[in-house]
Amino acid sequence: TGEIHAAHFYVSALGASGYPFVRAFPDESQVSWSNAHVRAFEYYGGVPRILVPDNCKTAVKSPKYYDPEMNPAYRELAEHYGLAVLPARVREPRDKSVVEQSVGWLETWLLGVIRNRRFFSFEELNRYVRERLNQLVRRPFQKREGSRYSVFCEGDQPTLRPLPKNAFESADMAVRRVPDNYHVEYKGFYY
Repeated sequence: TGEIHAAHFYVSALGASGYPFVRAFPDESQVSWSNAHVRAFEYYGGVPRILVPDNCKTAVKSPKYYDPEMNPAYRELAEHYGLAVLPARVREPRDKSVVEQSVGWLETWLLGVIRNRRFFSFEELNRYVRERLNQLVRRPFQKREGSRYSVFCEGDQPTLRPLPKNAFESADMAVRRVPDNYHVEYKGFYY
């Protein structure tokens, strides 16, 4: 139709290799956030033991310094995959420096290329991002031996735990008080 939509990118990276996963979504909703994690685990071929997310509302309900309160949907995802979630401290990017570095070079190496291109669906955009990412991870490091892909295959991939039999399916949750007529409103409809 020619209508322009904004794309929101989810970026994750594994610890030792910095092996990235990038996917575009139309929004930053809880469903997109959970779907991004599921697709990242499938892309990596396994599940890490610990996640270090930002303090966004889709991950952390209340970012307390010593005992952050997790978003219920995100807690369910973590329980399904058997993960420990340690949210990054507020305004402390050093807790997730690998991802911050990945975001930095992805902004220059990936977003600089796709900025002037047009995509007609998120599937087309994600297909192109995946192709560019495959080229990027195979580029040799400048100051050490190997590439992100080779370090991933040697170090990160063997330490990942296997994926569970069934992938996590997110549900859109809403807390409502039942009114006197017993019809609960959800997204403009009454149930």
